[in-house]
Amino acid sequence: MPWDHFALALGIAFAAALAYYSALRLPPYIQTAVWLGCSIIVAASPCVIPLNATPLRFLAALFAITVLVKLHDLHRENRLALRLSVWSYLTYLPNGFWLVLRRKPRRRPKMDDMRKLAVRAPAALFSATACWFLFQIDWSIVSFALEHTLKVTAVVAAVIFTNNAAAAAYRLLGGVGQDFMRNPFAANTPAEFWRRWNVPAQLYLAEYAFKPSGGLRKPVWATLLTFAVSGVCHEYVFGMASGRFQGWQFLFFVLQGCAAAATLRIKPEGPSALLWLAGTWAFNLISSFLFFLSVDQVLPFYFLRAS
Repeated sequence: MPWDHFALALGIAFAAALAYYSALRLPPYIQTAVWLGCSIIVAASPCVIPLNATPLRFLAALFAITVLVKLHDLHRENRLALRLSVWSYLTYLPNGFWLVLRRKPRRRPKMDDMRKLAVRAPAALFSATACWFLFQIDWSIVSFALEHTLKVTAVVAAVIFTNNAAAAAYRLLGGVGQDFMRNPFAANTPAEFWRRWNVPAQLYLAEYAFKPSGGLRKPVWATLLTFAVSGVCHEYVFGMASGRFQGWQFLFFVLQGCAAAATLRIKPEGPSALLWLAGTWAFNLISSFLFFLSVDQVLPFYFLRAS
């Protein structure tokens, strides 16, 4: 059964990551060898799921990339990792709301998270319902552009509200984590959009891609390299899900990286801000076709039109 294979894939990835805990006190060269070995096992774990179970392979790949990021962070932050108890290590591994050990999110007042959850949960439900409704429509007599625009807008809204609601709920349950999104719909430029999108991943890439490649001293080069790394990570997830390299994700993130690098220092104000806002959303809608070509290989995203 595919679900059995899915559970096995998660178990393999988690067991390999847990095995690295015993290597934290070993000499550096042995620790590095163990880290590489564990990372290879984690990266390959979705392969135990049959190729015809594409959605489950996608979920397993998402889990695997999260664990891979954690293992890399733990390997680089060995001194901090040594302070973790077994329980702290276990809870840190699958926590997608906190990806950089030394950038621990601050705890928020519970009332604050309760208020956020009260707003975000209904918004998540509404946007998910909108997605369900849009995917029931017969789009054969409607333009592809309209289908793409409405579906992408609804899916992006669902991702934003659902992840932020989950973050608030996770903190209320005692977990440590930060919101995934900072209202990306309000971004005036592509650079600002990515500052607001997937904040935990943004912090990880800032620490391990942007800063090492020059950071603020070479912002354009560092931005381009950071987006290329993100593209490779997304290619892994969708490649594992579909069983083949597609290239759409890497192309999408290279294109977005160029746009972000070009707008790093642009901060529109006044009436022009509305034009930049509309332009940014239009650019994201058009370029996102590349991203959703990969999504369409995991779950049917676009209505199949007769040629």
